[in-house]
Amino acid sequence: GYGRGLVVLDGASRSQDAVQELYRGAGHLSAKVQVDNQREKRAGFVGLPLRFGVGNRVVVTVSEGTQTKLRELVLRSEASGVRNLFETRRAALEGKALNPAVLDSLVEELVAQAQDRGFLDATGSMELVMSRDNTEASVEVALDPGEKVLLRSIVIRGHRRTRRHVIARELALKVGEVVTPQRVDRTRSALYDLEIFRVVRPDLIGDDPRSRDLLLHVEERRNIVLEAGGGVSTDEGLLARGRVTHRNLAGLGQRLSLLGQVGYGWVGDEWSLDTAVPVWRAATRYELPYVPGRGHRLVLEGLLKETVQEPTWRLSRSGGSASLKMRLSKQTELVFDYRLQVRSLEDVDPGALVNGDPWVPLLGLDTDLSGEVLVTSTPLVYSGGSIVVYTDSRDDRFSPHHGGNSSTRLELGDGAFSGVASVRGSTRIEQLVPLGPLTLDLVASGGAGWAEGRAVTLPLEDRFYLGGGSTLRGFALNSVGPANLTSRPEVLFPSQIEPLVDGLSLRDEPAHWVATGGDAFAAVTVELRIPMPLVGLHQLDSTSLVLFSDAGHVGFLDPAITTTSGLLDADPPVRASFGAGIRIATPIGPASFDLGINPSPLLERDEPWLLPHLSLGVL
Repeated sequence: GYGRGLVVLDGASRSQDAVQELYRGAGHLSAKVQVDNQREKRAGFVGLPLRFGVGNRVVVTVSEGTQTKLRELVLRSEASGVRNLFETRRAALEGKALNPAVLDSLVEELVAQAQDRGFLDATGSMELVMSRDNTEASVEVALDPGEKVLLRSIVIRGHRRTRRHVIARELALKVGEVVTPQRVDRTRSALYDLEIFRVVRPDLIGDDPRSRDLLLHVEERRNIVLEAGGGVSTDEGLLARGRVTHRNLAGLGQRLSLLGQVGYGWVGDEWSLDTAVPVWRAATRYELPYVPGRGHRLVLEGLLKETVQEPTWRLSRSGGSASLKMRLSKQTELVFDYRLQVRSLEDVDPGALVNGDPWVPLLGLDTDLSGEVLVTSTPLVYSGGSIVVYTDSRDDRFSPHHGGNSSTRLELGDGAFSGVASVRGSTRIEQLVPLGPLTLDLVASGGAGWAEGRAVTLPLEDRFYLGGGSTLRGFALNSVGPANLTSRPEVLFPSQIEPLVDGLSLRDEPAHWVATGGDAFAAVTVELRIPMPLVGLHQLDSTSLVLFSDAGHVGFLDPAITTTSGLLDADPPVRASFGAGIRIATPIGPASFDLGINPSPLLERDEPWLLPHLSLGVL
């Protein structure tokens, strides 16, 4: 009642009821609680930061009364399948303080379990017998299961464009089988997962105690949907995306989408967008639900053109893929994917390359990887499959407080066209730990890759990188790990590439450091989120203050892969940063600002000791 530190209307009465219920749960059934506010006469400062108002003293008076313990718990029922649940609960409750709320919950659990076994009309009751001195009590739980209820018929209404068999195949109920609430819920969820219905309302009707009719009412969404989004960040610049989707082709629940996005990077440190060299992506996607069965979805995608811009290279790719998405549970999804892509390097600083990189021969290079920036390589054809397992148990996707999520990805390049087979695996685990009103966010990630052949490694676009607002804050994007010292190219860069290739070094210097990434990495993040109302700023209820610390390592597993920093033994085993930031929920998406501190910057690489990271929207 006083959680915000304020005296509010009916706060005392709500607090009184809550405390009284607390004592009842501890066996004090006759406890009496009185909560009073004693108001001070004058206004003044009553708290920090600078909280001014009239102070109140809250006085709580409690008369506990006698504590009652549960001596015996008995079940009277003819229903099968509920005895194990009852015995488990009985062992935990007998001999302990009597808690009426827990016993009510036990009755509800027993009824729900009976209903899930087909006894749809099951009812439960509880009889309490007290001893003379009220110190002990015996409780008898009665469960009347009734009769098993079977499904007599199914009626579907409200579908105008969707074909009936598309709806019928998602039903977890069949005529002649037992009706359970669990199957009704599975039916509702499966139909919502089609994303073509705005309303799904299953109703069981009928007066016969042994049968019911299912009346399923649905309301369809519009066929054509237009979506737009995007964001801006200090790492990636500005990105806008759009999608046009027909989500119910021919009434079969199949989806056809056209996707496009365009983005612009920053011009050096000027905080102005470079519109001369945009980053593009255009794709089409076709989704078939119920292929090959319930809970599955086949997705075919054609990548017409995608441009990937990183600090020291620029790549374009086109191709196609086929994915099979399988919903294993409410929290877990499994995805199988196979793709074929044609990739080309459009710009690259040779310092980003290493010996054994498949791009080296395609760029016409041999052992000398320094010198001029190379433009447009011979295409590299990649083909291979992947397996992804994703689990999400967070309480809220956008503002979670507890739970966690994890993703594991295994990629297998078959080398059918490139001639080089590869394996690449990575995993990320996040766990949210509630600490009262605070939230502790723990993230651990790691990965490794291998390419076929002696002294061969992954191509630069498939290597692992750390640094930036989403990994190690306090470091520039993708700047952590092995690096090459290479001569500065004396060519006129496109404005999108020039400031990024130069990094933070001076342009009149003859050489600069270029990060290469690696074929293995590990990273850990610890972040503490503090809601602003907790520090007295109640009007900022959608804003949180964060304190964070990041640490990680990037490197090469194969000692035959060499870099300048590796030869000089200049790669610290672990890089770390810490800092503070702000998270804000806005109508256009999440906004964040982090100030990262690098406690041990490498001065020869011109690493800053303080670096801001800003993002707005979803990138």
